[in-house]
Amino acid sequence: MKKVKVGIILLLAILLISINCYATVPNWKIAISTEKQEIVKTQELVKIDITLEDYEGDGILGYEGKLEYDKNIFETVTITALNDWDAINYDKTTNKFMSTTTAAKKGTKIAQITLKLKSNITAKTTEVAIKNLAFSDGDNDKTEEKIITYHFPYNEEETTPDKIPDTNDKTEPEKKPDVPKIDTTTGTKQPNTQTTNKETTEDKTKAQTRIPQTGTTPIGIITVIAIVICSIIGYKKYHSIPLK
Repeated sequence: MKKVKVGIILLLAILLISINCYATVPNWKIAISTEKQEIVKTQELVKIDITLEDYEGDGILGYEGKLEYDKNIFETVTITALNDWDAINYDKTTNKFMSTTTAAKKGTKIAQITLKLKSNITAKTTEVAIKNLAFSDGDNDKTEEKIITYHFPYNEEETTPDKIPDTNDKTEPEKKPDVPKIDTTTGTKQPNTQTTNKETTEDKTKAQTRIPQTGTTPIGIITVIAIVICSIIGYKKYHSIPLK
């Protein structure tokens, strides 16, 4: 009998542990959404909706979270409760907010965050995050983190300036080889004028600057004198021979 009581107690303990473990599983699903993530230049506001996508319970539910954003892009923030949720308590110093309800329903928006954009934004992207977003029904709780990234396409468009020619570029143009011209009437190739003129110039320069070699004139004179003397001697010998 004693063993039967011990067995019953153990069975009840197991059942209680099982029920308690099952109860710790959250029975809701949260999502955030925004109208569009691309910001146009004339846009002034950004709105983010928090939605209770799925829920099973008696309607008693509460949440809290912390909003993080770039204060160089957004200047003011307001958070509004929706669909039977209590007015949101928002601390602008810590950016923490919270709300509760006794009539939670799945598939309903529970809050809307509105951020006012500053003018003359130069950033290309920015993020709005909800950190430590915790929901609880008194027995179960669940903490999540939600992030939305916004883009500024008008700041992403970068124009490339026209290339300015480098005045210091001293690269000489490529010289084309001389191609002889063809006489269309005779079909013969005509010499390149530039080359012919160059050769003529070089010839004239050589003729004008030619230096006579030293010793040429005295040798010529001596040769002429020797020829004259030999002619005189030959002439005398010729006349000294008696004629028969």
